[in-house]
Amino acid sequence: METIVLDGQSLFDIAIQQSGSAEAAFALSVANDISISGEVSANTSLENTSILNRRFTEYYKLKNLKPTTYSSNPGEIRLRGIGNMAIEKDFIVSDDSK
Repeated sequence: METIVLDGQSLFDIAIQQSGSAEAAFALSVANDISISGEVSANTSLENTSILNRRFTEYYKLKNLKPTTYSSNPGEIRLRGIGNMAIEKDFIVSDDSK
């Protein structure tokens, strides 16, 4: 069975997703002849290794969780909440008493 790498996933992300343990990153590296510390291109097909923690992998599958270490679009993340707002930019003050 194979896993298709998503944008922003590392070997450690794939290891956790498909085998339930970050330790499997070493086996993934060997099985797929790639560097454990390098970036893995999106849409790369990786040969899976054995499952180390079935309960964890079943949870990830059930919840459709796919961890990613980094984002190629860092601007996508927008902090929200009063502590991250600026008056007249995201925090609009209006006078509704009229």
